[in-house]
Amino acid sequence: LKGKSPNMDVLVSLGTLTAYFYSLYNVLSGNVSGMDGLYFESSMTIITLILLGKYLEEKAKAKTSSAIDKLLSLRAKEAHLYKDGEITEVSVGAVKVGDILLVKPGEKIPLDGKIVFGETDIDESMLTGESLPVSKEVGDKVYGGTQNISGAFRIEVIATGDDTALPHIIKLVRDAQGNK
Repeated sequence: LKGKSPNMDVLVSLGTLTAYFYSLYNVLSGNVSGMDGLYFESSMTIITLILLGKYLEEKAKAKTSSAIDKLLSLRAKEAHLYKDGEITEVSVGAVKVGDILLVKPGEKIPLDGKIVFGETDIDESMLTGESLPVSKEVGDKVYGGTQNISGAFRIEVIATGDDTALPHIIKLVRDAQGNK
């Protein structure tokens, strides 16, 4: 109420406090015959259920945050820059849109891109949940953080940093986490 944005907690508090003080009034004034007019257990049950719900919600948020951190750790740190027939190992942060990268078998794809040479099978399960590898060839899009399974190929980088698919997914999950 102080912040002028009342929520469900205000309603729960008003309801349980009203039941509690009404029951207390009935006990002190002797207006009780048997258990009629006593709502102590109702107010305590409601509070307990609300607190349990909040606990479970926080636990679910913590698990989601942990999953997001694991997703972030899947990103590649280094990339093989292909320029003028030479291959140079560079930090992913140094790669720009339009650069050509070589991705070898067994490596993580460093950034989002489009295949310009070669073909392969890619494990996209970390993004899509698909358990089987997906075949990719020239012209197909690939996403940073996914795993190259078979062949070597080259990609033209189409997105870097926070513009890649993985950070977008993480942002959507965090936004959903913050909303009711």
